[in-house]
Amino acid sequence: MSDENAEETDAELTLPAGITAAQVNQAILRSGYPLQTVVTHKVSAIDGLVSKSEWGFRDRFSGEMRAIDLQCFVDLSDGDPNRYRVRPGVAALIECKRSELPYVFFSEATVPFGNFPVVAGLRSDDLEFKTDDDRSTWALPILQSFDLTWHDFVRSAASCTTLSKCERSKGKDLVLSGSDAYQSLVMPLRSAVEHYCSSIKPTNQPYYFDAHLVLGIAVLDAPMLAATIGSDGQLALSNVQWQRLWRNEPVSGTEFAREHGETSAIDIVHVDFLDEYLQSHLLPFGRAFAELAQTHAEELASGRAFARGMGENSFTGIAERMEPRSAPLPPPPVRVTHSAPRASINLAVDLVKLVRSNLRTRCARRKL
Repeated sequence: MSDENAEETDAELTLPAGITAAQVNQAILRSGYPLQTVVTHKVSAIDGLVSKSEWGFRDRFSGEMRAIDLQCFVDLSDGDPNRYRVRPGVAALIECKRSELPYVFFSEATVPFGNFPVVAGLRSDDLEFKTDDDRSTWALPILQSFDLTWHDFVRSAASCTTLSKCERSKGKDLVLSGSDAYQSLVMPLRSAVEHYCSSIKPTNQPYYFDAHLVLGIAVLDAPMLAATIGSDGQLALSNVQWQRLWRNEPVSGTEFAREHGETSAIDIVHVDFLDEYLQSHLLPFGRAFAELAQTHAEELASGRAFARGMGENSFTGIAERMEPRSAPLPPPPVRVTHSAPRASINLAVDLVKLVRSNLRTRCARRKL
């Protein structure tokens, strides 16, 4: 706002003494509210995406009612709600932040495996598998069952486990604050995702189910820097536009392998990269999921599936082997752990016959 425009605005507005329109304008710009409006416009311009500002959720720790800046949803079903038993879609919960000072991401060399994105709205988070070459039962996450844990969207994003925000100390030096970024970005998004998932969880035994990919996204209008340590031990900084922040949290109750906790993630995207992130990364992944969800709607709705050869390979190519588990399962396989000479087998059979003959003779004598 120029000085001339500021003077004209001051004359039009009723403001307290000592407060100018330019000061109010700068306060609004620093607050991040214009960024929320910019993000809303970007999202609304994408065909099929429906957004809702200030979406309310309940904080998972305090129980207080809070609001996330934006909830976005796209329905990825084929348009006929009665054709399939599941209705796939993508729900993105977005929090916007603006800062003149950088956010710093401490990059990971490897990409963790975790519960990202979350699949919500179904009877169970896992699919229970039976097979034809093993007596075991497998409980696999839905994305793993669909072979989507290796999709580019899941594996190609740069990953980090630590996020900090630069702040000014006394003087010109900068210090890093991890608590500010955690409290203002990570915690609200994790609570919002958990609230969304619980709100669409079926409470009875319905015939139709939702199958929503749910993820939290932080959109920043701020410098984003990745910090990496080279083989020479030197710190290197680079500008980034998209980072995936992984978090591990403890698991309570009686869940299997709960000592490992639960690993989840949120995506952090620069506002200038948001269009490409949504249209070239997130939505193509969502469409791939939707196609598989409708192909295997019966399996998702029942929470049970059959796949051949799981004993030999329960890691890859599961989706192409998957089918509903409605028909009776084949008899369990008989495994021969060692070979025996034919003569030994015949001898065993003869011994069984001899024992049976002796038993019959004894019974006949007792009757006489």
